[in-house]
Amino acid sequence: MFSTTRLATLASLALTIALTGCDKPAPTPAAGAAAPQTPQAAAPIGLAGGEANQEAAAPAGGKQYSVVVKPLTLKNGEKKVATIRIEPAKGLKFNADFPTKFVATAAANAKSEKDKLSVKEGDVKIEDKVGVLSVPVLATAVGKGSISLQGRFSVCSDEQCYVMQETIALAVEVQ
Repeated sequence: MFSTTRLATLASLALTIALTGCDKPAPTPAAGAAAPQTPQAAAPIGLAGGEANQEAAAPAGGKQYSVVVKPLTLKNGEKKVATIRIEPAKGLKFNADFPTKFVATAAANAKSEKDKLSVKEGDVKIEDKVGVLSVPVLATAVGKGSISLQGRFSVCSDEQCYVMQETIALAVEVQ
């Protein structure tokens, strides 16, 4: 018979495999083993409260990715596409199988021409393990501001995937 803890672990493992697209499932922790804590934003999917097993601990330094975003300068009424790069840490890759989505909130001086950006719609692409988000920006008034992009995406190693929730500020100056 399976214990309640073992059933919960198996259910978590099945959910991880179903949602992440990783090549291998996360290893199962030994019975009674204490799980180390990872940062809340880096909780492996299928595990509640940031708990992870020992083999799936966060990469060195605890950060699974970095965001590269350059400020955008436009003339009033002009349209440009801003490119934001989500670069996974060494040994990780952007998860192409995860339903990555971002919701854009306009600034006082500019807005995204699309409120919702996603992999499904072609707004997020993978270039050599890096996630590249394209944001179509329309300048609406002279001034400085930031378009807020609240998103959910995943980065993976060969053994473990991490679901991230991030708010990215795209600085926009309209002249």
